This record gives sequence, structure tokens and C-alpha cells, in this order.
Amino acid sequence: MKRILIFGFLIFITSFQAQIKSTGLVLLDNSMSLQLDLDTVNSKIYLTLSGPSDRWFALGFNSTTMSANVDCVVMTSDANLTDSYFPGGYFAPIADTQNNWNLTDNTVSNSIRTIKAYRNFVSSDISDYTFTSSLNSLDVIWAYSYNPIYDLYDPVNSGHGGDNYGHLTLDFSALNTAQNNITSYELAMYPNPVKHDLIINPKNISASEIEIKIYNSIFQLVFSKKYSSTSSEINIPCENLTDGIYFVKSKIDSFESMKKIIVKK
Repeated sequence: MKRILIFGFLIFITSFQAQIKSTGLVLLDNSMSLQLDLDTVNSKIYLTLSGPSDRWFALGFNSTTMSANVDCVVMTSDANLTDSYFPGGYFAPIADTQNNWNLTDNTVSNSIRTIKAYRNFVSSDISDYTFTSSLNSLDVIWAYSYNPIYDLYDPVNSGHGGDNYGHLTLDFSALNTAQNNITSYELAMYPNPVKHDLIINPKNISASEIEIKIYNSIFQLVFSKKYSSTSSEINIPCENLTDGIYFVKSKIDSFESMKKIIVKK
């Protein structure tokens, strides 16, 4: 009986550890990033998507092109995340009859809007992509307007010309118990804009180490260092950085967070 209980406990622990599969934070370009988290126990997909705060941006699932009936989500205004699909060809996406995404957060910082939303793996809408617990990789496409405008049906002014679109394959990895316990943490960074030293205050972090990397606007790595998370204050020198936009990526175990800063002398 004791062996049965121990065996059952081990099965429970293993299933708990594998309940979240995540892509981690993925940079698309200097204005867009995303993260997808699969809750395999509750069969829900969680989306964190960042894009320009003053124009539409979109993400399509399970495709590398704007093929017909490809499922996508679009920030069609500063407050609305629209469940949509592509009609095929280079035409604007069409809104679904039912919006199955639940928008839970919508914040703007340094001209970047970050939204968080979730939906069930399976929806009643035939155009919605069906996520599964066994998903290990997923093709996505993304784009945003090159002008500050939300009109998807104005191809002259709101199209995604230049390099502000693309596609890639996301890979999902299961998070263990410790990583699941660090699904959020607070990193206060100031001042912003920064002139000399960027100050980071880690709080409520149980891991022993935090890795800080800084990328410039074209995603070249310009700084990388590991610090003890027990430090009351981390000082990162920015005197040698030229003026411009930078991205500070912090990593604790396998969880990553990204913040945008401005260096201005």
C-alpha cells in the first residue's frame, strides 16, 4: 500500500511539473515580442503580445503565410483585441462572429503596448486554431502598420510595408515546479530615460541568480552579466551606450522578462 501511495505521489508531481509549456519571451523586431503559455491541465492558451501603442498589430497561428482561413488576433483599436481570420491573399483579416479571446491586461510603456489574453484550446468557431497539450512547436506570422493608424482596410496608409512583418517557428518547453513558481516577478528599473547607471531592484525572487542582457534597437547584444538576486540593488553602467532605444532582458531560471529603456545623455 505504501509503495502504491508513493508511486501515485510521483505521478502527481510529474504531471504538476508539466502543466505549463511555454515559448518563453520571443523577440520579433524592435517593436514586437510575444510569449505563449500552454496550460495543459486546464486546456487554456495564454498570450502575451507587445506591439506599437498607436497602430494595429497582428499575430497569426499555424501558418507562414496569409493563407485563407488562417486564425489570427489583431489589436484593431487601442482597447480591442479582435479574434479574426485571413480571407486569403494580401487582404485585411475578417473578424470572427464570436471573440473567444479574453483580454486581461492592456498597458502602454515607452510607446509599446503589451496585452495579455487567454482562450480555451478548443473553440466552437471553425476558423479558430485548435491548440493541444502535446504541442511542441508552432508556426506564427506577425505584422504591424507602418503608420499610426488602426484602419485595416486602408492598404495605402495602414499596410505593413518595409520589414515590420515576418514569420517564425515557436518551440514549447515544459516548465518544472520551480519554474512554475516563478511565473512573475517584480523588477523595478530606473531612471528611464537613463543617463549614467540603470538601477534594478529585484524583489520577491526565490532563485539565487538573475541574468541581465541588454540589446540595442537592432537586437545586437551590448551587455550581459549575471547577478545575485539577493542584492538589494543592481547598478548597470550605461555611460558607454549611445543615445537610443534598448531592451533589457532579465532571466530567472527559464522565465524571461523584457523591458524597454531609453538612453539619453
